[in-house]
Amino acid sequence: MRWRIVPNTMDLGHGLSNSPFPNDIEEVDVEAVSNLLAREMRELSLKEQYHINQDVNGINILASTEPFELSSIGLEALEKELGTTDGEHHCYQLAEEMRSNMIKEEKFRLKFSRAERFDPVKAATRIENYLKILRQNFGDESMKRPIKLTDLDKVERDLLKSGFIQALPYRDSAGRRIIAALGNFGTCHHTLKNKIKVLMYVIQVVSEDEETQKQGCVFLFWPLDSKCTVSREVNYAVQVAPIRFSSFHFMLYDTTRFRKLGALQLLAMSRESRARSRFHFGSIQKCQQEITAYGISSNFLPITNTGNIKNLNHLKWVTFRQAQETAIEHGIEFNGIYCPSVKDVLTGKGPHVSSNPANVAYRKIMEKRFLEHRDALTAERKTMISREIVDELVQSGGRFLVREKCWWASSDRDVAREKVSVAFRDMRKTFLLLEKKKNLFATIGDNDTIYDGDEKKRKRIFEMK
Repeated sequence: MRWRIVPNTMDLGHGLSNSPFPNDIEEVDVEAVSNLLAREMRELSLKEQYHINQDVNGINILASTEPFELSSIGLEALEKELGTTDGEHHCYQLAEEMRSNMIKEEKFRLKFSRAERFDPVKAATRIENYLKILRQNFGDESMKRPIKLTDLDKVERDLLKSGFIQALPYRDSAGRRIIAALGNFGTCHHTLKNKIKVLMYVIQVVSEDEETQKQGCVFLFWPLDSKCTVSREVNYAVQVAPIRFSSFHFMLYDTTRFRKLGALQLLAMSRESRARSRFHFGSIQKCQQEITAYGISSNFLPITNTGNIKNLNHLKWVTFRQAQETAIEHGIEFNGIYCPSVKDVLTGKGPHVSSNPANVAYRKIMEKRFLEHRDALTAERKTMISREIVDELVQSGGRFLVREKCWWASSDRDVAREKVSVAFRDMRKTFLLLEKKKNLFATIGDNDTIYDGDEKKRKRIFEMK
């Protein structure tokens, strides 16, 4: 008998539903799932639909203009809610009895407040459910401190290093971190608990970033194999995470079985998550092209055109986390940065650097002031212009970052100013070369016979061009 949708029973909310769920992918009715999604979207008001679409596309007005008063009032309301719900938040109260410092920290509570847009009731419920799933998978100690790499056993650390779940080293155009789930997220040798623990660790690390707390996180689901399994328990871990997922993108081959897989994944999600889901069917190249419309660069996705998972950057991330957690454990200051902000200027070469939003803005500033710097009469004036550019970028919230081992490190203003001066010198050389080419081609225009009389010079001219 073909499995059908039961109306109004599939919303997981903040817990796992007892509603019907297919035991086999062949039981999934794609049309019924499509009708469910369409009905849920119709039930949303036009305002709700508008805000969801804006959020999916990385346009979140509240995130970019979050006033201090909003976060302050939100935390006060959350404090009141947590203190007046006797018996409703068992795990939170247990953590209080254990004298957990973590649950009292402002940065911990602020993550959940932002995830629920400062709704104190929803934020308190999310904290309770998050602590519950932490306790179930990591034990009571996990309610007292952030989970660490050492909380994963060898099997789980190997699963993490495999790259089936990755926090990518760059952001989308809205400043959101990106988490990618690739392949089948492990093998038959990995238990459901193994997968949940690895996923929760990655999500917790991403949730530490303030920019992503405000803007939300992007989740990419790229199964690659139609035999991929779907678990509502894994999806539940995403729902109660200390961060809001503003969009879910599914990259699937355009086959009947993959469409069933996508429909099954939708059923495992909450109602709100389904509204934020976008599907991309076709080849790997086609899916890569489609997600660029959502501000996600296709140049650095951790997958080859033949479907192999790339984990080089991911292994650097693991090394970075090991160094960071070791430093924290020994009370050593650690200023490494793995995923720069969209306001940070990166030094070095390569497409990752040249396409970085802050570097694009930086080049425009340099071009705007190039002539002023070139024509400055004194070295002091040239230095002043370089310093003003650094000050402008720093005042906008950016930093000048340099490569250090497997991560980035912030340079001081004097180092940054020197790099701006070097960049001006490079621009001046480029400018002189362009002028030389311009004059050379002007000469050629006046004397066409140069091509006939000097073949070597002709070749050099075209090489310059």
